[in-house]
Amino acid sequence: MPSHTRIILTLLLATVAGGCRFDYPPMSAWIASEMVNLTDRTAPSPDRLLLDAERGLLKLFAAANETVSFQVVVDGGAEGVENLRLSADAFTDNEENRIGAGNVKIFRCLKIRVNKYPPWYLRLVDAVPREANFYDPLVPITSEKAGQPFRVKPHERFVFWVDVRVPRTARASRYAGRLNLRSDSHKTWSVALRLDVYNFVLPDARPLASIGGFDHADIFRAFIKRDGKPFVPSRLDPTRPLVRRGLILYRQLMQLAHEHRLDLFDKRIRPLMKRDMFGKVRLDWRDFDSIVRPYLTGTAFEDRIGCAAWPIPFSEDWPNPKYYGGVNSDAYAATIAGLLTESRKHFESLGAFEQAFIWPYRGPADADAYERYLRLARIARLADSETPLLSTLPANPPALSGWRVPAEFASLTNIFAPRAEWLDPSTAEKLRRPENPLAGVWLSPGTPPYLPSLGIIATPADVRAFAWFAMKYKCSGLFLPEVLHWSDDTTGGDAIGKTRLFYPGTIVGIQQVLPSIRLKRLRRGLQDLAYLWILRQRNREGIAEAIINSMVRYGGLDAAGDNYLDPRLGGWVQDPATWQMVRKLLAEEVQAVVKPTAMSTRQLVAQR
Repeated sequence: MPSHTRIILTLLLATVAGGCRFDYPPMSAWIASEMVNLTDRTAPSPDRLLLDAERGLLKLFAAANETVSFQVVVDGGAEGVENLRLSADAFTDNEENRIGAGNVKIFRCLKIRVNKYPPWYLRLVDAVPREANFYDPLVPITSEKAGQPFRVKPHERFVFWVDVRVPRTARASRYAGRLNLRSDSHKTWSVALRLDVYNFVLPDARPLASIGGFDHADIFRAFIKRDGKPFVPSRLDPTRPLVRRGLILYRQLMQLAHEHRLDLFDKRIRPLMKRDMFGKVRLDWRDFDSIVRPYLTGTAFEDRIGCAAWPIPFSEDWPNPKYYGGVNSDAYAATIAGLLTESRKHFESLGAFEQAFIWPYRGPADADAYERYLRLARIARLADSETPLLSTLPANPPALSGWRVPAEFASLTNIFAPRAEWLDPSTAEKLRRPENPLAGVWLSPGTPPYLPSLGIIATPADVRAFAWFAMKYKCSGLFLPEVLHWSDDTTGGDAIGKTRLFYPGTIVGIQQVLPSIRLKRLRRGLQDLAYLWILRQRNREGIAEAIINSMVRYGGLDAAGDNYLDPRLGGWVQDPATWQMVRKLLAEEVQAVVKPTAMSTRQLVAQR
């Protein structure tokens, strides 16, 4: 019998006594860590850091206010599995402390067919990859229309993602729980879970801003129909029934992202703009405030922390310059000046001035984009001298690019968020401004291997390392210009290079926004940053830097070889076991600095 089969059987095939028919065939199920990228071809592989095969035990650890994850795979075999159900028991310790079963969330993973791979991916692998199903969209197993019980067809694979959320009030202890798999056609099996909770709380406060953009029109287009056609309202009037339905899904998306330490903003929402009898710009904020205010103030979220940043409603396409004589006209400049002046006053009245930024130019980056950006930035700066201006253009493009940066570009930009291949890491720390926490460099995805990919075919280490690079280079934030990338082909591999972190539930016939596995892995990286941030705050900067530099080595233009178009590989660690061990070391380091003991010091020396 192969070794991995013995481990799987030892771990999972423990018969539950009472009413079990022993003539049922065994269930083919196995456990994978969150650091395994599963496809329909992935073979079972033992994870000795996660699994204690001798004792049939799955080992987890976490701080209070942290979520840890793993995956469960059920293979249908020759006969399939009928009415498969998963459930989790509550976690308890010897002192009757309890973490309720409601803190365990289980999702079924859906497949995305990938039959083509980008050139950068082909460069990273040893052989041409075959067509495969990658698991990414996640559906709660409690969903009324798409939840359990499940039927696993013969030779079909079902993958489940399990989140274990440790409440912030959980006492430090060793807890025991159990994950159960039941079916009508196979023996009922369970796996024992051990959860070690450390004696510190992961802070809700974000070490850096982590934000992503979306367009509410995509939500309405995917979910809301009128007369059988997609309905996108011209105005978000909450009194209209169809708009209210869309705004419920809007809130689902915002809350789902925030739970994963990612704050979103709507790129398209704006107030109604009018003019008074003297021609002065007047803005009607009522609809805007009824929708956006809860996210800015934090009342829409469980932790009551508002979104880290939100753009003032202004860009190259709103107000549209063609209705004001063009972008160089006095009428357009006067309109923008009035718009920004009123907007700044309104954000101040909401207590959200420190969260506001201006993103004037949102088009492609090329040699001509600098002048297009500067036309808008000059107008914005004359009207508002304090709100930071964001640009996705590089401040220091390589000489071989042929791009010439105007002299005033740096003085008219406060937030630099270029794509990964244009990022100059040496400038990040210099551009930070203590007087404005948003100012500086925001890390954006781009083309690997300059920085990790966040696309469907990204490895778990890619998504996790992306957040680490932001802390390595002392960036002010993470900036994902688009997080939906929804199209007509929402279940295909058309978005392999795009940051599609959410899916419309319509792909399985439900009215719900669905998370992705990559969103979960991004949360893992952002939780790692909280560990590192605690070490920095507790004067353990040297330890934090040593750990960061060992895991993420070089990115952006630091990854360029002899030519910036020929980047070096291996900029960050890919080995899953190394990431797991480093997280354990981080937990021990934080435990030692928060609750120091003589024993912990000796243990840390051994671990290091």
